[in-house]
Amino acid sequence: MKKVTLYPELIASYLRINLEKEFLVWCVIRTVGDSTGIVNYSDIVNIISNIYNISKTQSYQIAKNGINIFWRKSNNNKKSQNCGLVSLNNVIKHIDINISKTKPFEIPAKVFFHTSAKENKNLLIALVASRYAEYKPLSIKIIAENTGLSETTVRNALHQCPYVKIISNFKIIESFTNLSDAQTNRNNNRYKIENINGKYNLLRQDANFYEIICFDRKSVKSRPKELKNKTINF
Repeated sequence: MKKVTLYPELIASYLRINLEKEFLVWCVIRTVGDSTGIVNYSDIVNIISNIYNISKTQSYQIAKNGINIFWRKSNNNKKSQNCGLVSLNNVIKHIDINISKTKPFEIPAKVFFHTSAKENKNLLIALVASRYAEYKPLSIKIIAENTGLSETTVRNALHQCPYVKIISNFKIIESFTNLSDAQTNRNNNRYKIENINGKYNLLRQDANFYEIICFDRKSVKSRPKELKNKTINF
């Protein structure tokens, strides 16, 4: 089964400039398309329609948005409307990076087909939120800044995406021997009280951990040179 390689750094960047649909289509075509990098323009439109379950008219608009960013239409043979896919290095050069290096995800191409733009966007947001495999907490605010989206959009995406596991992150602020003392000191909605073996812990809700539960990761070393250079500059 062919797998699409997705780099969280690029996902975040193309979400910020509202080109995540075109970016995802380009990633899928690179995986399932002709190894020569040549694809017919009508095939791009068909793939867009199949990925997002939208009309051909809507698909043509997405395909148009991606011209000279993800694919280039040939001027020599208008009848066939062949397009050359833009190289990975040039797609990387097109954007700025604002997150540190992380392991790329490998996702079966079929995951993206016959779904909706919202579902695919939710998954892309989840990949950015889950980019650290070492259980590093990330606040909704930071993820929103990474992707250029509202905190509400990010929060909803993470709760609606079936591929991400949200792991609550609570820290013990203080411990008490009786409940009334714990309740007296609970002066913030972010705090909750936990009873463990007769001890009442006052817990503070911190930024959660996010984990993608069913997709493989590649090594950090597998990232292309151009992306490594961009991340170093960042």
